[in-house]
Amino acid sequence: MIAAVAGPSVLLSSRLESDVRRSFRAHDASARVIAGPLGVLQGRLARLDLRARGAMLDGTSVDEIALQLRSVTIDPVRALRGELVLRSVENGAVTVVVGEESLRRYLVSRDLRNPAVRMDRGMLTVTGQVT
Repeated sequence: MIAAVAGPSVLLSSRLESDVRRSFRAHDASARVIAGPLGVLQGRLARLDLRARGAMLDGTSVDEIALQLRSVTIDPVRALRGELVLRSVENGAVTVVVGEESLRRYLVSRDLRNPAVRMDRGMLTVTGQVT
């Protein structure tokens, strides 16, 4: 009985973890779906957390991407087929961690010559020459 009740959240979490790893070409990925006993079947998730480490985003290497969503409404039919379609999100946060060298390579690829990246008291400063 417990497996049947927890099943949809666990199955969706597992499927999303694989999709996140593949989509972001991540070395490590995790996904966690928190929903009531019938939440996934009704398209209502209390929480959705996705994380990818050692990933690629728009052709740029990033250390980590994290997505934390609360009070999420999804398309339940498509979710059961393995597609995540968000209908609404009450609140959420996205965090992207990019290393200095990865950021420098990205800037060079966007025609910024001699880029310098500096972090000081929470402020990121990027300098370089536009070509």
